[in-house]
Amino acid sequence: MCANNLVEHVHCENAKKFIDIISPLGPHVKYVNDTWIYRGHGDDEYKLVPSSLREENSEEIHKLAGTQYIYSVCTELNVSQWLAEVTIVQLFFRQADASGLPLPEDSQLLRTMLLQEWRKLFDCHIQIRANKYDGNPQIRWPSLQFWSLIALARHHGLPTCLLDWSRSPYTAAYFAAIDFFKLKEKNKSSKDIAIWALRADELVLHFPFQMVTADSQYKLHIISAPRASIPNLHAQEGIFILCEDRDSSPANRVDRRAISDIVNESPIGFPKDMTLMFHFTLPSSEAGKVLWYLDKMGVNAAKLFPGYDGVVQAIKEREYQQAPENPLSI
Repeated sequence: MCANNLVEHVHCENAKKFIDIISPLGPHVKYVNDTWIYRGHGDDEYKLVPSSLREENSEEIHKLAGTQYIYSVCTELNVSQWLAEVTIVQLFFRQADASGLPLPEDSQLLRTMLLQEWRKLFDCHIQIRANKYDGNPQIRWPSLQFWSLIALARHHGLPTCLLDWSRSPYTAAYFAAIDFFKLKEKNKSSKDIAIWALRADELVLHFPFQMVTADSQYKLHIISAPRASIPNLHAQEGIFILCEDRDSSPANRVDRRAISDIVNESPIGFPKDMTLMFHFTLPSSEAGKVLWYLDKMGVNAAKLFPGYDGVVQAIKEREYQQAPENPLSI
């Protein structure tokens, strides 16, 4: 457990105990009137950094957006990062619209504002390059009106500043176990799988908080996309997090820290004994048993990816499952 108790690490030795501990009725996530959200990883060392902000993705982001030149000129500045992100969202919007697909909160106003947002950031980039940026506090990304659109793009695999979570611990456990086997197929090793649990309501209530180690204020936003037209998002109980640095500006360096590190940097205003995040880990050798238990609970690819493809995926993933010697043992 960390010194200030805000982020607590809990290690389990077997799959059955792991399933029991992450349960909403378990001994840790026991605030029955509170909202907890979950995220699973096949490698417990994976950092809670949104895909567009991960260091190893920087080059890919700018290639995808076609902003390589801007990146080479304004390396590691927010204006470069934001311009790449708004360009990717704009490309997603245009391609989906051209394909006749519905888009959340679509309107003439949204279309106009998306174009204006790109132009504003591009002009800001020119100003910063020419050392003429006036520090306009109105230049930020992403604005509220684009959150649903960004969430939809993220759910379908595009890199964004949103981090995807689930309201279900069992969905997170499934993705943690499956992610391990995908890593294994790529000859990547992992000692433990992991699930992060975050007390979302408490963080939303208390943010922004003043950081002790940085002169910044952060605001945590819980973002949902319309579930009615997105079957996979609905089945997975998907939800997203945006961690906004309210003191950031286009001329600042990109903040690539993990959300868990930001939360744990001694914010004021929280009781000393309050845990805001749990990091549950389990030996990766138990991943097959996790999938076995989840399958018995009806949590598998067929459940989380509605449709024939999900059914076929569930059948193929049965090879990963490993029945425990005594399923009832703890």
